[in-house]
Amino acid sequence: MPHILVSLISDQSIPNLLFLKEMPEQDRYIFITTAQMEKKRRSENLIKVAGLPTHKVEKIEVSSESLIDVLEKLDALRLSHFDDFIVHLTGGNKIMALAAHQFFVNRKSTMYYAPIGKNGFEKIHPLDGDSGLKKFSQTVSLIDYLTVYGVDIKNPEDINKTSQKKSVTESMYNSGWASDLLFKNLTDYKSHYEKEHRGKSPTSIKISDICGLDEALQKHWFITSHPEFLNQKEILYLAGGWFEEYIYLKLKEHFNLDSDKIGINVSVQKQGAARNECDVMVILNNDLYVVECKSRLTKIMFDQTAYKLTAIKKDFGLQARSYLFASEDYRDISGNLHDNAEKRAKHLDLHIRDRKEIDNGNLI
Repeated sequence: MPHILVSLISDQSIPNLLFLKEMPEQDRYIFITTAQMEKKRRSENLIKVAGLPTHKVEKIEVSSESLIDVLEKLDALRLSHFDDFIVHLTGGNKIMALAAHQFFVNRKSTMYYAPIGKNGFEKIHPLDGDSGLKKFSQTVSLIDYLTVYGVDIKNPEDINKTSQKKSVTESMYNSGWASDLLFKNLTDYKSHYEKEHRGKSPTSIKISDICGLDEALQKHWFITSHPEFLNQKEILYLAGGWFEEYIYLKLKEHFNLDSDKIGINVSVQKQGAARNECDVMVILNNDLYVVECKSRLTKIMFDQTAYKLTAIKKDFGLQARSYLFASEDYRDISGNLHDNAEKRAKHLDLHIRDRKEIDNGNLI
C-alpha cells in the first residue's frame, strides 16, 4: 500500500523542509498550496532543496479562505482508504489545516505539527505513547535555508573566506583599533577620496601618506602584498572588515559551527529585488541570525543599519533574528545602552551587542 506525505505550503518553509528531511522517502508527496505561494515559488524551492523526485510530487492549488474548496480539491484526488498518510499540518493557514485534519482524520493517517521556535515536531493524531515533542535530528545549511526562501547567494564560494590571519584580527580588536587615531585618519582618507570620485572607493593607498600607519601595521603583524601600498582589499579590511572577520571567527568558535552554518560578507538577492550584502549570517538550531557589524557606531549608522536589517529580514522567514554588533561600547554615562537606540531596537526586534556584551560572551 502506498505511503503518502501531505504538506501544507506557506511562507514558513523551514519546518516543511526539516520535516521532509526527517521522514523516510515516500511513494508520493502531496503539496496543498495556493496561487500566492506558487507565485513565490515556495513549492518549487522546497522540492529542489529537499531533493524530492518531481514525478512523485503532486500539487493541489486551493483557496486558503474556503474550507469547502480545500475539501473538494482533496476529494477530487480520489485517494484510497487503504493508503498510509503522513500529514504535516504546520504550514498553510488555519482554514487549510482544519480542512486537512478533517479530511484525513478518519483515514489511515498520522498527523504532525512543528511548533514555531521549538526546533522539533510532535504527533497530534493519534495521541498515544509516542506523542510529545521530538527534536529534529536533521539540520539545514545556510545555503539551503536561503534557497528554500527563494534567496540566491551570489558569492557561495567566498562566504567562508577571511582575508587575514586570526592573530591579526584578534590583535586589531584587542587593541581597540576603532578608537585609534590612525583608524580615523584612514577612514577619513577613504571618505574624502570617495567624495572626490563620486562614491568610488580607492583601489590603493600609499602607506606613507598616513603618518604612523606603517608602524601600526607592523604592531599588528599585518603584512601587505606591496611594501609601500595598501590594495583595495587591505583598505576595506583596515576600514572595518577586521571587525566583521572578528565576529565571524568569534561566533564560529563560540558555537562550534561547521562552515556550512555560517558565512561572512554574504551577497544575497531575491528575485526581482536589489542585491544586499550581509556582514555575517549564522544558522543556529535551524534558525537564521543576520548580523551587521559596525567598527564605529554613530546614531546615523545605527538608523541606517536598523532600516537595512528591518527591510531584508522579512525575506528570511518569521524566525529570522537580526543583530547589530559594535566594536566599542555604545552606552551613556550611566553605563546603559543609549535609551533611544535600545527603545528603537526593541520596537524593531533588533538586538544590540557592543564591546561589553561581546567580551562577556553574550553573543546571540
